[in-house]
Amino acid sequence: NRLSDAMTGNSPAVLDFPREVEPRVKEPMEMIPSGIDTDLFDPRTAGDLRADLALGAHPVVGTAITWRPRKGFRMLFEAFARVRASHPQARLLIAGEGEWAADPGALADELGIRDAVVLLGKRSDMPRVLGTLDVFVLPSESEGMSNALLEAMAMARPCVATAVGGNPHVIGEGDGGDKGYLVEYPDSPALAERVGVLLADAALRARV
Repeated sequence: NRLSDAMTGNSPAVLDFPREVEPRVKEPMEMIPSGIDTDLFDPRTAGDLRADLALGAHPVVGTAITWRPRKGFRMLFEAFARVRASHPQARLLIAGEGEWAADPGALADELGIRDAVVLLGKRSDMPRVLGTLDVFVLPSESEGMSNALLEAMAMARPCVATAVGGNPHVIGEGDGGDKGYLVEYPDSPALAERVGVLLADAALRARV
């Protein structure tokens, strides 16, 4: 980075990182946010997968992650187990993984949630996936600027994300949560509480 005449990053956190770890890195630095095709990610036209997945009226929480630990599957599963205590018909959709790995599979069994988790694999129809969700969750330990979060917000899904990387820049909570909610990583009870509040209040979901 010190060899560069200029640097770009897609969130303030991405640019703050070299400033913190490379004291001699040179300015200028410029933030260029990630972009989303809002003609493609349009809740008015995208449709959903509820009929395809036989979800009916089940409350649906979802995300797009892989099984890498920093993507937060442990926090997600622990939170979802708590959510099911008050919303026993809830389902958890995960795009990005189509097969169980050993650690997440064992945790899902331990928490008793495997039967309520739907692994969607890699998808080319993410607008429809996101259109299926009542609440989108991003439980990452670290992020730059998450395309998945931007896509979910473009699809008018209420979002709960960890307060890392570019997530606070995207969501904020200046309007009492009307732009979404932030929780600390790895606070799974806080994540569960926010998701539960949204699932219990259709008017709140619509407003967010």
